[in-house]
Amino acid sequence: MTKKQLIILLLSSTASLMIMLVGVGIVYKYDPTLLGIKPKQPEEVVKYKIDPEETVVVSGSELIELEKQYESKLELQRQFDQLRKELNTIQDEYDSFKEKTKSKLDKADSISSKFSTLAKKRQSIMDSLNIVQNKYKNIEQQLESEKKKTEELVSELSGASDSLQAVKFKTFAKIYDNSSPEEVAKILEKIDAVKSAEILKMMSKKKAGKVIEVLNKEYAAKVLLESGE
Repeated sequence: MTKKQLIILLLSSTASLMIMLVGVGIVYKYDPTLLGIKPKQPEEVVKYKIDPEETVVVSGSELIELEKQYESKLELQRQFDQLRKELNTIQDEYDSFKEKTKSKLDKADSISSKFSTLAKKRQSIMDSLNIVQNKYKNIEQQLESEKKKTEELVSELSGASDSLQAVKFKTFAKIYDNSSPEEVAKILEKIDAVKSAEILKMMSKKKAGKVIEVLNKEYAAKVLLESGE
């Protein structure tokens, strides 16, 4: 066996081992069960706190939901960054392998097969990146939409003039009489107890009672105190 053949054999073995290790690493990260390994339990995510200067008023349940969405956004961002790093690593290995084997390997079929395998892995990583990026954008849009809805509702109820409040409260009462108690409770918890009490007075007693039952207990007590009941 000539020196050139030994070099080619060594390079081929090294490249194959490197590709196999990268593939095993990716499979272990995204689906370890394929290797017969139980997946790791997800790490605890530290919850963030809402900025105390934030003027948007949200209920406890909506705050928890927004926190979960925000945490999902951060997790997707971390996955996105990690996948991008892995893609860059595979791209560097792909380019390095191509450069080293370009002038030294004689078996075109073998080279083509290895390039094809790397290209497929590269495409798979890029597809994963696109999926994570789309999820990331959807979470951002949901957060923005929820924020706008909350701001619009608070602005509409809290910023109304005294001369129009009674008319608007009657309108809201009619709408809420045809809505589920849970939906009405979520909206009322975003405004102050005084206005909530006024709206509930204008609703049917039966529906108002059901709404109070699903309100946050502390907030419901404030509403009842304001309504004089």
